[in-house]
Amino acid sequence: MKSKLTTTLLTALLGFSSANTIACGIDGGAFFQTIGTMPSGTFSVALAINEAKENQQIVIAEKHSQRLDMVLWQVQQRLKPHYQGEEFEVTIYDIAGNHFLNIKADGNSLSSAAHELPKEGEEIVFGVTDASVLFALATDELSFSQAQEMGVWTSEEGSEAFNSLLHAAFG
Repeated sequence: MKSKLTTTLLTALLGFSSANTIACGIDGGAFFQTIGTMPSGTFSVALAINEAKENQQIVIAEKHSQRLDMVLWQVQQRLKPHYQGEEFEVTIYDIAGNHFLNIKADGNSLSSAAHELPKEGEEIVFGVTDASVLFALATDELSFSQAQEMGVWTSEEGSEAFNSLLHAAFG
């Protein structure tokens, strides 16, 4: 097998009587005690992140350097000079910590908030990634184009304005 994660996931999958049982909890299915569903793309991004870490394409930062509030602030500071009045609201789902990061642009300003759960019934546009990827973007160790190519970032339809801003800020 290519990785321990793949082996573990296959073992877990084979242990269930139905593939739908496990798929329900992994990708676009039931998500315990939070918003009702796991963002689509989560499973493929998790596998890509694991592979990128194993291949040392993404380095896991020390814990103190990777606090989500600090990383989110760094990302926001990099986005601001490129912000041109776009309007969007995107919730980034951090796979590693099961955290939600909200980035909102209202046409005049850009704001962000960590650890903010989407409200029930609210239409949500998700981006799925990992705190290590955000840290790599903020420190110029990775471009947004590379993150997309490696599969360590995925975005749902409706996040085009946000993705354009990420390309402008992080290449």
